[in-house]
Order: sequence, then structure tokens, then C-alpha cells
Amino acid sequence: MPRAVPYLDSYCILVVKINRFLSMKWKTLDSKLIYKNPWLSLREDKIVHPNGKSGIYSVVDIAPGIFTVALTENNEIYMVRELRYTTGINSWELPGGGQKEGEKSIQTAKKELLEEAGLVANRWFHVGQSQALNGSSSQIDQVFIAKGLSRKKGKKEKKEGIGAVRKFKVSRIVEMIKKGDISDGQALAHLTMALLYLGYDFKR
Repeated sequence: MPRAVPYLDSYCILVVKINRFLSMKWKTLDSKLIYKNPWLSLREDKIVHPNGKSGIYSVVDIAPGIFTVALTENNEIYMVRELRYTTGINSWELPGGGQKEGEKSIQTAKKELLEEAGLVANRWFHVGQSQALNGSSSQIDQVFIAKGLSRKKGKKEKKEGIGAVRKFKVSRIVEMIKKGDISDGQALAHLTMALLYLGYDFKR
């Protein structure tokens, strides 16, 4: 009589579960445009969930967001204080905006940094990308670090509710995050990405 192999049944069950997980996919059966304006569109998709059940999924399609961590030679980061219509909150955020069709991300980054913060930079580094609101939106953000900064008058600070442009020491930025003075979700994610890219020691 063959000798039983310990844990073989458990191993086989685990393999089946892993294969089932790897084969899980979303399926789109139909897609209907609900609303569209120059900045975003809303669609409702008829879908099949990974578990095989049918349903609907509402998706907001927004152009990629391009954001810049403008870093001075003294390890200061420029932030813009913007009054947000949606929340009514004066929010400390990073300079940035939506990427227009046909525009390269670095072009958008340079344009938004000038328009919102009144800055130009001669050295640029691409940090990476983030999924801003992947539960409801297809938007993907790109994050840059800009160095070699110089001042130049921007164009649309007042139009977008930008009330202040200030630079803060990196250590002060971290304290502001801890205290909740910086609460914008994109700024929190992108600052973290940039500081990790720069090798900042969060334990100090």
C-alpha cells in the first residue's frame, strides 16, 4: 500500500486556489457613456465580476494627472495652497494638473509648475506613477521631481483659487503630514514617493 505523503491534500488544494486566483478576470460586456465634459466622462459598464457574477460598474475617465515635487538646493519643497470648491478646504498641494491630449507628461509638468507656482527648473526626474482613485476612476498620475529652480511669474494662480505658494523644509513637510495640515490624497502619495526616491529617512 502506497505511503501517504504528508500535507499532499493541503498542497493540492492550495495549487487549485492559486490557479483559480490567477485566472480571475473582469469582463466587460457593454459600455454606455452617461456624461461628458471637457475634463472628464462618466460611463456605466455591464460587467462580469471575477467571481462570475454579473453587475454594473461606473467609471470616471479623467486625463492623467501630472504633479511635481519642486525641490530647492536647501531641501525645501514648494507647495501651493488651493481653495477647493468640492470640499471648501484650503488645501496644501503639489503643483500639477491634467495632461492634455497630444501633450507629453514632462511638458505638462513644466507648464503646470510655471502656471501654479511661478517656477522653472533645469533638472527633471521622473519618480513614477500612482493610481489616484482606482476604485472609481481610470486616472493615472505621473510624478516628477524638479531641481535647479528659478522664479518666473505664473499665469493662473488666482483663477484656480491658489492663494499662496510657499516652500517648506522636508522635515516640516513630514510634520505637516503627521498633524494633518497636508491632507490632499494625491499630495500625500506623491510626496511619499518622492521622498522615498530621494532616500529620505522617515525614522529620524
